[in-house]
Amino acid sequence: MKKYATILFIVCLMLMIGKLSAQNNEVYSKVKINLNGQSLEKISELGLEIFNDEYQKEISIQGIYNQQDLQILKDAGFEFEIIIPDMTAYYQDRNKGIDIDELNRNMGTKSNGTNCKTPSNFTLGSMAGYHTYAELLTELDEMKTLFPSLISTKQVIGTILTHQNRPVYYVRISNDPENLQDKPKVLFTGLTHAREPLGMQQMLFQMWYLLENYSTDP
Repeated sequence: MKKYATILFIVCLMLMIGKLSAQNNEVYSKVKINLNGQSLEKISELGLEIFNDEYQKEISIQGIYNQQDLQILKDAGFEFEIIIPDMTAYYQDRNKGIDIDELNRNMGTKSNGTNCKTPSNFTLGSMAGYHTYAELLTELDEMKTLFPSLISTKQVIGTILTHQNRPVYYVRISNDPENLQDKPKVLFTGLTHAREPLGMQQMLFQMWYLLENYSTDP
């Protein structure tokens, strides 16, 4: 990868794990809302998010909402059935019996059909295999600890906050990461949308791969 050593890589992580983050103290429930012949616009007018999960036109729709959202639905006269009371507990329970360490060990021995070897530092997270918000921040800090000359300390982008009032961070991968050089740049983004943790996992994979193989020329 030596021929790319002069290129500045900027990695922008939109830290929007969203409603299922284990670090969020709010309780979110999966519910089935009875529409009673009404359109989805009625829910949207309440300021609530519209989900695409198991939607039956003017009959019912399922989604994930916190207790404040459920109260808004009640006040508006909507009837709903709680399918999963606590989504955080649901995912924690689903992880029981799964040895994440063993999965991580086996991951490096499996062929993915390419010549791209799984980075030795790439791991799975505790949220159904995905990283939680806190685990993601830990990953960025660990990258800086292990490769201080190749990746910058995570920095906040301006004053913009996510929907849940979290800052947006970026890191720079370069042979001079703490300084913005006058060289070609490539921007990578992960977690641009909420509830799409796969984008975060592939980004972490790519970042670890770059850091571990920066001195090579494949």
